[in-house]
Amino acid sequence: MRKQKADLPIIFIMVGIIGLSIFMLADLAHFESHVAGTVGPGIFPLFILVIVMAMAVLIAGKAFFPPEYKLLSPFPSGSGKGLIVNRIAGIFSKELKTPVAVMVKSGEGYFSAEYMGSTAAPDGKIITIITNEKPTALNFLGASKALEKFVPVMGVVFDPDILVTLSGYGGNIDSFETSRPLLKLAGFKVGFFHSADFPYHLREALEKKGFRRFESLFFDDPPEMLGSLKKGGIQAGFCPLTHFLQNEELCRNFEIRAILSPTRLPALPNIPTFQELGVDLISGTWAGLGIPKNTDLSVITRKFSILSKPENKRILEEEIKERREIENIQGPEEFGRLISKQMEMQRDLGGVQEEFRAEKDFMSLYRVLGAIGLFLLFILVYPLAGFIPISFSFLTALSILLYPWRIRPALPRIVMTAVAVTAAVYVIFSLLFNVVFS
Repeated sequence: MRKQKADLPIIFIMVGIIGLSIFMLADLAHFESHVAGTVGPGIFPLFILVIVMAMAVLIAGKAFFPPEYKLLSPFPSGSGKGLIVNRIAGIFSKELKTPVAVMVKSGEGYFSAEYMGSTAAPDGKIITIITNEKPTALNFLGASKALEKFVPVMGVVFDPDILVTLSGYGGNIDSFETSRPLLKLAGFKVGFFHSADFPYHLREALEKKGFRRFESLFFDDPPEMLGSLKKGGIQAGFCPLTHFLQNEELCRNFEIRAILSPTRLPALPNIPTFQELGVDLISGTWAGLGIPKNTDLSVITRKFSILSKPENKRILEEEIKERREIENIQGPEEFGRLISKQMEMQRDLGGVQEEFRAEKDFMSLYRVLGAIGLFLLFILVYPLAGFIPISFSFLTALSILLYPWRIRPALPRIVMTAVAVTAAVYVIFSLLFNVVFS
């Protein structure tokens, strides 16, 4: 088995942090003259520096011997989807006869599962859980981002959006056997399960597909929307299927009229899809496996063949059912078609979904060196100007340097965050540790 290469960028950064800590320990007396504590002479700064060095040594040691196979996941390990990911890793470990480490990299940006997975070597040893369930790239935009960076390997779960009314409600959408009945939503009050500024864009997609002249009402979450539907505030609403199926009470009070999925679901064989009703639209959040672009096709086939073995597929299906998710185990082609269909919708919507975002999908060495340089400058300049102005300047400059999207729209948030963090550190350490800042 070929030995995995050490993670050199991480090692270099940790060595830099260890070096700075040693420099500060060597000049601890000078450091104490600017940051004093009542815990004891030199105890507080010494304790902090030792902790920083120990953490840096531990991270560097792990970077020297990284696991050969990794499964990068954006989902917390204790969540429903996170537990499914752990099960997938267990299946891979058994079949490959070597440990497959699950690395949880939540969020977005340089240290996310998406970024690290898309920039990995195309050798099939790093697999990424790809999803369109991301705060800044939901639904259609998330599908577009996924296909830009990954080759789909296998679909795992899919939570389609559904059109819901009260049970027994008639009106203009009573019969779904007639031609294009959904277009008769004109004049209705239609609810959506998210706030108006949430970048989900289902309403815009419906309008693109011919749904017009209906009044849109937005809610903070599905329960609030369904509550309004029950009280008559709206006549119909869109919400995720999982929320509906996970609450038996909802099944008694409401009725699913149509599903925004590619095909009918085994759990709901009598509910038609929008495509069956003449509306070519798929909406919902999904998760599956992806590998970097330019990976050999044989790798894709081999990875899918492992999970599609009858015994492994059964284990995975049981895990998905236990976590009350909606199973969508698909091969590379089917999963790719699902994502492509949503990506086409994103293209039809134009730039509406990306007006505030423009990713910089690289973490250059200059940015890493710049971050280390800013930290070193902070240490050297702090004794001359005091903690508050230098901390604020350091945090603001570091955020601007590392922020992965357009700076101008985010500048107020960056400044406010720098102010809040500086104030919090100053107040907490002053009150709890009696640290006196110069």
